Amino acid sequence: MGSEIIEMAKELGAKIQKSKEFLDFKSFKEKMDSDENLSNMRKEFNNIKENLNKEISQENSDKDKIKDLSNKLRDMYEKINDTKIVCDYEKAKKNLDLLVNNINNIINESAHGTFSKSLLSSCNGSCSTCDGCC
Repeated sequence: MGSEIIEMAKELGAKIQKSKEFLDFKSFKEKMDSDENLSNMRKEFNNIKENLNKEISQENSDKDKIKDLSNKLRDMYEKINDTKIVCDYEKAKKNLDLLVNNINNIINESAHGTFSKSLLSSCNGSCSTCDGCC
């Protein structure tokens, strides 16, 4: 019986990889990873971070320079996270995580004998119809 359950889990994994949530996540990740502008912003972010770490580690560090670099780092972080591609990726990741978490909850509760029919409800992404799954 155990091997049958493992096979079912493999089938579930294959279905997850065909789901809209997974395909959206994969698509946005690929777009994000190949976006040249985003790549340049990340490089600039890492350069600022490296300069900040160097300044902090100096024996006689310049507090004004640290403050300036910290502000630049925060601004660059916000600029990166405000890009459409990162926002789309984060939304897709959240949707995939929600799907996987719901599946894990169903499996976990079933395995412990505490399965509730309320776990069968699925989130359609609209909070107006939500029964508390989010």
